[in-house]
Amino acid sequence: MAVGNSTYISLMMFCLILGYCCFILTEYIVAIVLMIVGIYIGSKALPRGRLSPNNKAVFITGCDTGFGHSLALRLDQLGYLVYAGCLFPGLWAIVNNAGVWTYGEIEITQMETIKRIAEVNVYGTIRVTKAFLPIIRRCKGRIVNVGSLGGRISAIPGGGAYCMTKYAIECFNDTLRYEMSPWGVKVCLIEPGQYGKSTNIGINNIENISEEIWKNVPEDVKKDYGKEHQDGITNIYKKGREYCYGDATPVVDSMVDSVTSRTPRHRYLVGGLIMTYLQVYAMELIPSWLGDHQYIGIMNYMVPLPAYLKRYINK
Repeated sequence: MAVGNSTYISLMMFCLILGYCCFILTEYIVAIVLMIVGIYIGSKALPRGRLSPNNKAVFITGCDTGFGHSLALRLDQLGYLVYAGCLFPGLWAIVNNAGVWTYGEIEITQMETIKRIAEVNVYGTIRVTKAFLPIIRRCKGRIVNVGSLGGRISAIPGGGAYCMTKYAIECFNDTLRYEMSPWGVKVCLIEPGQYGKSTNIGINNIENISEEIWKNVPEDVKKDYGKEHQDGITNIYKKGREYCYGDATPVVDSMVDSVTSRTPRHRYLVGGLIMTYLQVYAMELIPSWLGDHQYIGIMNYMVPLPAYLKRYINK
């Protein structure tokens, strides 16, 4: 049983009274020692104040049972953010949700940017999965990866750097699903559509991204493409932003289902306009030359030709 303030006070009073008795009996040294001990014990009952739990997180190991389990519950009730580490059953599912986004045609996009996007969207997902896979595998848990509609269709103007990482996640997810099947681990993929407004992934900051991209383009490449062409790509995303969903509830609902369902889907294609769905499935079925024709037609209609090609045509 924990020692409470009342116990400390009782012990203090006992020592002080006993010390007083010793003082009357001329046992001065014993009396002084008892009084000092009594004051020391009594000091433990003094109020020490409480820290505010705001912006404070606590990581606790061994939270399966016992002290760790009780402490985690208590601190959570007090308002702390608790990271509870367990051995068993412990971690049962991981959701690889982290992701970053940019846009820009391949020649215009800096190599450092392409590496940065891949580092988070691809290698980050793989690292986290590999780190926890032994635990997930032993408890027949679940892995949920967040891809994108851009992993199913790359005919998105300026979407190369981002889409290629989501294509990689598609392959990673399928491969992992095959490999984990004998272990009883289910692997699911969430493929959100137009949900840029509901995240902080970058669609809400297109203007700044556009400026950052253009200022890092080599001068000779700038001259060949021209600012008018780059602005045309940017305008596609500006207009597309108007059709993005601001409420992420359908995506979260799919994530919850992928974690909690006894028989989750392999893929959850969530959101997007009807035409987008049709485009995804059509691009998977039609010949590539026909898909190329569709992409080029969209580009010619919505984006001005690069400056060099304009000059060549006008000759």
